[in-house]
Amino acid sequence: MTIFEYLSVATSIVFSLAIVRLLNGSPYFTARSKRYWIHSAWVSAIAIGIPLVWWNMWAYRQIEDWVFPEFALLLLTPVTLYYVVSTLVPDAPANIESWRAYFFQVRLRLCFAMIFLFVCFAMNAVLLLRAPLFHPLRAVEGASIVLLLTGAFSEDPRVHGFLISVFVCILAAVIAFFFLSPGGFATS
Repeated sequence: MTIFEYLSVATSIVFSLAIVRLLNGSPYFTARSKRYWIHSAWVSAIAIGIPLVWWNMWAYRQIEDWVFPEFALLLLTPVTLYYVVSTLVPDAPANIESWRAYFFQVRLRLCFAMIFLFVCFAMNAVLLLRAPLFHPLRAVEGASIVLLLTGAFSEDPRVHGFLISVFVCILAAVIAFFFLSPGGFATS
């Protein structure tokens, strides 16, 4: 077993926990009577994002000499994704009366967790994969952070509808241009 295989077990476990939490909450946030499209769109985007980030973990196989701080930095991404999922899907989703009200209650926490996630993406790419600081994905991450800051300080549903629509487009573009193959970022 290589060290990459050994370390990827830990990240895979955290990714799996996030997916299980999403799946366990799905009967509640998809219930027609309570569903809120912006919340559902965020959940869907994150549900696509988790395997996408896992898919990109293949790029880290190139690192041969791991030290604990590097592993801790790598582990921040799945841990932050799990936190995002736990923000979108609380411990007792059956108790949520309105997913719309819930979304606006947690929007600040969600937006700042997502900002931290994009910071993790950038740090991992630059510090671990030695990607250029001015790679096109840094512009995507920067723009995403600006959009998330807007969402953090807005309670307007139109703003949040626009934001999640833009994020879905960004997600589709990132998949198409950078992540069609495992670890595609490392080769783009």
